[in-house]
Order: sequence, then structure tokens, then C-alpha cells
Amino acid sequence: MQNQPFFHIITVPRDKLFLAIEKTSEWMLLALGVMIFYDVIMRYLFNSPTIWALEISEYSLVFLAFAGAADLQKKKKHIKMDFFYQKLSRQTRNIIDLIIYLLTVVFSYILLAKSVQMTLIAYKYSSMSNSLLEVPLCIPYAIVPFGMGLLLIQATTDVINSIKKLAEKEN
Repeated sequence: MQNQPFFHIITVPRDKLFLAIEKTSEWMLLALGVMIFYDVIMRYLFNSPTIWALEISEYSLVFLAFAGAADLQKKKKHIKMDFFYQKLSRQTRNIIDLIIYLLTVVFSYILLAKSVQMTLIAYKYSSMSNSLLEVPLCIPYAIVPFGMGLLLIQATTDVINSIKKLAEKEN
């Protein structure tokens, strides 16, 4: 129990959730490719496009982007410009990382709060998509707060770990 992460209570279930999202995303990406391929075949070979493929594809892409953001943050795989970053001292890089993580916390919190509002409004007014599928919009809208909630948890964990890292260097 000595070398457990600071947020062991959160990190273990979070890691399991991230793994489940990663596997779900892999299957969803495969399904997305099959859906688009099917729609292209139906549209251009049989002149009979599907009514559902475009909308389901859009919702799938939203899930892939927002649900995967926190896992990318955890793995430090977001795109970054590191040409100058690598030339800085370790201490300066740790300070820059802390600032970026703090900005990520603020950004994800704002987006979480606004997307929860949007989702609740869509639910309250029973908003439906304008397609023949008539999907209740609160369902795809809920993907955004889900992803931002995960990103907020991960970014907060990164802030705490960065502060600990900076504190260790000062001692």
C-alpha cells in the first residue's frame, strides 16, 4: 500500500473505465467503417442511400472524440509542440505542464457545466433529431459531459501529481 497512487480510490476504477472505453472505441471505429462502407455501396451502386448511417456515424465520431480525450490525457498522447519544450530544464517543463493541466481543468469544467445544461434542456423539452430516426438529442448530447467529466478527473489528477513532482524537487 506504500507506493499506491495519490488517488488510488479514483484511479483504479478510472483505469478500468478507460480500458472499457478504449475497447468500446475500437469496436465502434470498426462499426463506423463498416457503416460508411455499407452506405457508400448502397448510395453509389444501388442508388438507395440509408437513412441512418450518416446520423449514427456523427454520433459515433462525437463519442470517439470526447470519450477518448481523457484516456489520451492520461497517456500524455495529445498533440504537442515539443521542439522548444525538450530544450527547457526539467523544473521549467514541470511548471509548464502544471499550467497546461490547470488550463485543462478549467476548460473541461466549463465545457462540462455547459454541456450538462444543454443535455438537461434537450431532455426537458424532449428534443429530437431532425432526421427520420428522431433520436432523442439528450442521448448524443450526454456524450459530451461524460467525456468532459472523465477529462476533468484526469486533469485534476495530473495537477495533483504535478504539484507533488514540483514539491519533491524543492525538498
